[in-house]
Amino acid sequence: MDYIETLFLILFYIGFVICFLCALLVLLVDHKNKINILWFTLSSISAVWSLGWVFLIISETEQQAIYSNWVLHGAAIWIAPLFLHFCLELTNEIKSKFLTGLLILFYFVSAILFVLNFFPSFTFIERSEFLFEFIPSMGPFFIFFIIQFWLSVAISEFFLIRSWLRSEGNQKKQLSFFIHATLFGFLGGGTAFFYTVGINFPPYGIIIFCLHPIIVTYAILRYGLFNIKVTISQVFVITLWVLMFARTFADFDFGRLFIDLALLILSIVVGIILIKSIQKEVRQKEEIEKLAKKLEKTNEKLKELDKLKTEFLSLATHQIRSPLTSMRGYASMMLEGDFGEINENLKEPIKIVEKSSAGLVKVVNDFLDVSRIEQGRMVYDLAEHDMKDIVKDVAEVHRPAVEGKGLRIDLEMEDGVYVVNADRNKMEQVVGNLIDNAIKYTE
Repeated sequence: MDYIETLFLILFYIGFVICFLCALLVLLVDHKNKINILWFTLSSISAVWSLGWVFLIISETEQQAIYSNWVLHGAAIWIAPLFLHFCLELTNEIKSKFLTGLLILFYFVSAILFVLNFFPSFTFIERSEFLFEFIPSMGPFFIFFIIQFWLSVAISEFFLIRSWLRSEGNQKKQLSFFIHATLFGFLGGGTAFFYTVGINFPPYGIIIFCLHPIIVTYAILRYGLFNIKVTISQVFVITLWVLMFARTFADFDFGRLFIDLALLILSIVVGIILIKSIQKEVRQKEEIEKLAKKLEKTNEKLKELDKLKTEFLSLATHQIRSPLTSMRGYASMMLEGDFGEINENLKEPIKIVEKSSAGLVKVVNDFLDVSRIEQGRMVYDLAEHDMKDIVKDVAEVHRPAVEGKGLRIDLEMEDGVYVVNADRNKMEQVVGNLIDNAIKYTE
C-alpha cells in the first residue's frame, strides 16, 4: 500500500469517525426530537459509507471487496432521501402533500436500488492498476441511482436556500453554515464515485468531505444548532464515569477500592449537578431569547401604532383648524362691523367666541407642530430678528390676560440689539408659552 492509498484510507476513516461522533452528539441532546433522529440517521449512514470505503481499500481478496462494495453503496443509496427528509423537516416543508409524496417516491426508489445493489447489474468489482487494487464499476442500473441521488440533493438545497432567504438573525446563520457544509459534503463525497462511472481520477474531494462535519460542528458550537452545550457536558461526564468505574474495578487492591468508590460516587453526584445546572442555564437562555423576540415584535407594533397615531393627529388637526379659522375670522368681522351694527348685548358673546376659537387654533397649531416634529416634516423660516421686539410684541398681546387676573407684567431690558437667527413665529410661541405659564401658576 503506497502513501497515496494510505492517505485516502486515513481520510475515509476520519470521515467515518467524525460523522459517527456528530450523529451520537446530536442524538444525546434529544432522542425524541424528529429532526435530531433524522440527523443521527443521516450521519450514521454517512459514517457507514466511509467505513465501506475503508474496507474496500484494505480488501485483500475480490470477495472481501464485493462485501465492502455492498456496504458502501448500500449506505450511499439511503443518503440522498434521508437528506431530503431532513431538509423538509428542518424547513417545515414536510407539511406539503406533494413534497411528502415525492419523499415517499424517493424512499421507494431507494428500496429498489438497495435490492439491486447485491447484483452485478448495479455495480461490480474489478481489479485496477490505477490507485486501489479493487474498484467498483457501474452496471446498467447505476444510472438510476445517480439521477435519484443528485435530484434529491438539488431539491434539498433549493429548500434550504429558500428558507435561508426568508429567515433572519441566528436562524439565518445556522442555515448558512448548514448549506455550505452539505455542499462541501456532497461535492467532495461525490468524487468517490469517479471510479465507479469509469473516470480514473483519484477522489481528492474526500478531503472536502472530511471538512463538512467540521463545519457543521462549528455551526453547532458557534450558533447552538443542536444545543451542543448540554451534549458536551453529558458526554464529558459520562466518559468520566466510565473511566472511574473501570479504574475502580480494574484494581482489586482493597486498600484503594474504597477511595476509588468514593471518588466514583462523588463524580456521579458532581456530574449530575453540573448537567442539571447547564440544562437550567440553557433553558433560561432560550426563554430570554424568546422574550427578546417577543419584545422586538411588540416594539415594531408600537412603532407602527405610533406612526398611525401621528398620521391621524396630523389629519385631524388639519381638518379642525379650517373651521376654527373661519369661526375666528367671522367673529372678528362681526365685531368690526363688517356685517353692520350689532346689539351691545351680542358683542360680549361674540368676543368670547372669537377668543375661544383663537385659543383652539393655538392648541391645534401646537398639535400640528408635534406631528410635524415626529414625522420629521417641521419647516423653520429662519431669519435675523431682534429678540427685544419679539418679547415686546408678545407681552403686549398677553397684557389684557395678565391684567384680567389682577397681575402686572414689566419688561426690563438693557439697551442694545439682541439679534437671533430664528423662526419668528416659533420664538413668539415660546415666549407666549412662558407668559401663559406665569399667568396660570402665579397666585
